[in-house]
Amino acid sequence: MKYFYLSFLLFILLSCFSTHKVAFEKFNFIHKSDTTSYNEIRFTGGSPLDTHKVMYDKFGKWSKKTYSNNIKHPILIWENIDLFSNGKKYTIITNGYEAFKYTYSSIIILDKDETDLLSESSSEKKVLANLFSRLINKNNLKKRDFYEPYWKEVDPEKYKRIKKRG
Repeated sequence: MKYFYLSFLLFILLSCFSTHKVAFEKFNFIHKSDTTSYNEIRFTGGSPLDTHKVMYDKFGKWSKKTYSNNIKHPILIWENIDLFSNGKKYTIITNGYEAFKYTYSSIIILDKDETDLLSESSSEKKVLANLFSRLINKNNLKKRDFYEPYWKEVDPEKYKRIKKRG
C-alpha cells in the first residue's frame, strides 16, 4: 500500500510539470495597411511571457515594444543582440498569446538586413531553434527580475496592484 501512495504521489508531481512543445508557424504583422510575414517558433505549455522573460534574463531590457491586432501582451523587440558572442548582431522579436484553450510564447529572429532567419532556406534556423529551446527549458521560474519593468511599462495599473499585494 505504501508503494501505491508513493507511485500515486510521483504521478501527480510529474503531471504538474509543464512540457514545452515547439512548432514553427507564420506570423503576419499588420502595421497600418502593410502586412509583413515572418516565421516564428512557438513554445506551448508555458506562459505567454516565457520568450520575453528569457530574453530579458539573458540580454536585459528590450529596445522597443509594439502591439499587433487582438493581442493582449505587447510584442517586445531586442535590437543588435550578439546571441553567440561572435560579433554577429540579431534582432529578436518576442510575442505571446493567451486564450482559454491555447497559450504560447514565440520568437522571430532577423539578421541586420532584416532577413528572416527561421525561414526554410536559412542555414541558421536549426541552431537558433536549439538555442531558444534550451533557454525556454532552462528558464528559472524563481528569477523574477523581468516582471517589475515589464508590468511598469506595459500595464502600470496592474503593476500597482501587484506591488500592493506585496
